Amino acid sequence: MSCRAALAVVVPLLLLVGAVGCGGGSDGRTVEKAEFVHQANNLCAKIGREIAAAGATIIRKSKDPTSAKAQTEITGKVLVPSFEKELQQLRALDAPSGEEPQVERVMTALNETVTRLRTAPPIETNSSFKENHPYRPGEEIAAAYGLTSCGHP
Repeated sequence: MSCRAALAVVVPLLLLVGAVGCGGGSDGRTVEKAEFVHQANNLCAKIGREIAAAGATIIRKSKDPTSAKAQTEITGKVLVPSFEKELQQLRALDAPSGEEPQVERVMTALNETVTRLRTAPPIETNSSFKENHPYRPGEEIAAAYGLTSCGHP
């Protein structure tokens, strides 16, 4: 498998990291939903770029980027820590007034993504991965709220 093809498989996993959390740093000011969405999407996009770079490094060093070993390394060393970082940074943002339940729903979904990534089999042994990747539920919930850069690598 070429590096480009391997990236096509790995980058979506890595983007998941971008969507793992939101809703808690209160400095006393009111945040509008549009501002929150903008800040969160910027944060998630930045983490997504970090995931892609780290994943590409692992792929370049691997003899077989689609192997269970390479995929496990990407998940454990890149995706899980990156999504945890994303969730932590999202939670540090102030949730828009009146939107706290919706933001918490996104955070919960993204946290569940991390749990699924920790327990999902490596990609090559998971035949339904493309249809049922571990971050799809979090990605969909985040996108429905407007966080289109969050919830996926």
